[in-house]
Amino acid sequence: MDYDAIAEYIKRNNIRRILVQAPDGLKPLYLCIHRVLSGRAELYYSSSPTYGACDLALNEARRLRAEVILHIGHTEYPFLHIKPEIPVLYIPAYYRWTPSKKLMDDLADHLKSLNAQNIGLVASIQHTHSLEQLAEELEKRGFNPIIGSKPYRVADRGQIIGCDYTSAIAIEDFVDVFLVLAGGKFHAIGLALSMSEKKVLGLDPYTGKIWDAQGEARRILAKRYYIVTSLANKGFSSVGVVIGLKPGQYRPRIVHIIEEYAKKKSICVYKIVSEELTEDRLIAIDNALALDIYVVTSCPRLALDDLEGFYKPVLTPAEYVMLFTKDYTYRYPW
Repeated sequence: MDYDAIAEYIKRNNIRRILVQAPDGLKPLYLCIHRVLSGRAELYYSSSPTYGACDLALNEARRLRAEVILHIGHTEYPFLHIKPEIPVLYIPAYYRWTPSKKLMDDLADHLKSLNAQNIGLVASIQHTHSLEQLAEELEKRGFNPIIGSKPYRVADRGQIIGCDYTSAIAIEDFVDVFLVLAGGKFHAIGLALSMSEKKVLGLDPYTGKIWDAQGEARRILAKRYYIVTSLANKGFSSVGVVIGLKPGQYRPRIVHIIEEYAKKKSICVYKIVSEELTEDRLIAIDNALALDIYVVTSCPRLALDDLEGFYKPVLTPAEYVMLFTKDYTYRYPW
């Protein structure tokens, strides 16, 4: 992390009270921040989870009268629909990683088996700084690596987030295979869902595992198409529109579109607001309203990941629109 940038911001703006926020996996950095900032300002540490740059602890900061939210681990979210009234200082946290010779040799063998020559490289924010070295290692082995473009002003080159794959889409026509450098499966599956033709591989820098994200995406799509086509055949008369209240997840335009489609078919719409949507929260709402389906307008991955096992259909906005247009081209993320 750039501790100097934090210290300079505090000094320049004469900050006296700070709320520090980080994803659970990066909360151990709180100790490092405390060592650097203790004595310079009054520090508060959020225990709440945060799942991205769109997920800001505004209510906590408001109650504490914090002068700034120090948001660790992400770059600034470019699609905020609510402008935070409290300043937010985004400080990315980068993972120091050097690929081993064995991993690179295994990766080269895997890419050769796919007859891939032009390799598109993208990463989650924690690993964008490793893309140049990864590209150099691929070049040594005879490949043509292409790092994704810079998707917007506040992002790193080659950066992808769970709801935006602009950096990959910009180079899609020039690559044979995409390689996503990220821990876990979240980002690679997201890219695979947004790509209809290109092969997508995941490379986990923590485990050294190379895996087929396209195969995982196909299994998800099979479930999603089953849910949508079943609803298209059976029909429904009521829908709960879940409206996210986090700054980057409040999308009134999408809510309006859902309502307009429902009106055409005389479908009853219930608008449900939620700052933290979990299966327990959805069960509580369903016990009260007993609706036929739910559409989540906040994070597109909630319907696909967290709530995919719910006992009633939970759709993304794009899946909901399919039911009316009968255009079954799958659109992710929205």
